Amino acid sequence: MNLKSIWGIVVFCLSFSGIFAQHIDSVKRTGTPNASKVNNSKRNATYRLTPDSIIYSGSTTFCAGLSIVLTARGATGTIQWKLNGIDISGATTATYNATAPGVYSVLVNAVAYLNAVTVTVNPKPNVGFTFTPNNDCSNVPVHFTNTTSGAVSYSWDFNDPSSSGNNTTNTASPIHAFIGFIGNSPQSFNVKLIATAANGCTNPSAQLVTKQQLPDPDLNGTGKKVYSGKTYFTICSGTSSQFTFTNNSSTSNSGYRIIWGDGFPDFTSATFAVPVGHSYAVGTTTLLFIVTSSNGCSDTATYYAYVGTNPSVGLDNPGGTDIC
Repeated sequence: MNLKSIWGIVVFCLSFSGIFAQHIDSVKRTGTPNASKVNNSKRNATYRLTPDSIIYSGSTTFCAGLSIVLTARGATGTIQWKLNGIDISGATTATYNATAPGVYSVLVNAVAYLNAVTVTVNPKPNVGFTFTPNNDCSNVPVHFTNTTSGAVSYSWDFNDPSSSGNNTTNTASPIHAFIGFIGNSPQSFNVKLIATAANGCTNPSAQLVTKQQLPDPDLNGTGKKVYSGKTYFTICSGTSSQFTFTNNSSTSNSGYRIIWGDGFPDFTSATFAVPVGHSYAVGTTTLLFIVTSSNGCSDTATYYAYVGTNPSVGLDNPGGTDIC
């Protein structure tokens, strides 16, 4: 073989190498061996080298009524979200607020993103309750019947702070005596029940309970003092003594009654504008003051009348304070 023939072979090899290198570069840039001979849709669907993905923040498992925002990262052009392979009407932007359970996918320029997102939605309890009676006096207890289904625990709030520790309960169907505030008008309480399912999902329900306020059964009298949370009228004497009592109620009332507690006839009157006297023997006697409001509701307060000296009082006086 002469020198000219050898040179021709070298030139041919170099030329072919350049074409091949150019071809490889074309594959790297376009993702297809010969981009000019394959339509764009087929090329992108088959040879996409760096696919984008659906991204989100938070858990894809949540309670009914909540949602999660799905984002097609890097999406531009024509977008269509799908749920379980079916187009979601109007879901044509880069983000979608998913509320229903199922598998979410997205097409961008007719190309499917490789990852799909499965959303799980846990059901909430079907919460509800009834109650009776309503619109009567506050000191008449209300019976609550829980009609909830799909729950394993309950939390009640009676919105009655005056009832202190009885304002809340976890009993399924509780009974509550509303305290509220003294007065002569209707008073409403926004009672709330929160039911919790085994999956941790909660659901609240609230209803207004209306009660008629109770009157103020506050009685004043001779030597009024408080010992161990009880109110006493006191006279320090070794013999029977006369007490004077006056009305200290702050509400508008239609009737008053004092049960003296010693066998004497009760004091009863539609008004109580002037002081009333009563004599008590030595010792401690329980008396009741019953007040009826203009709205027809009544309330009773318990008091004690004491006649005697300290050794016979029989009380646990706070701080060692003497009654006389």
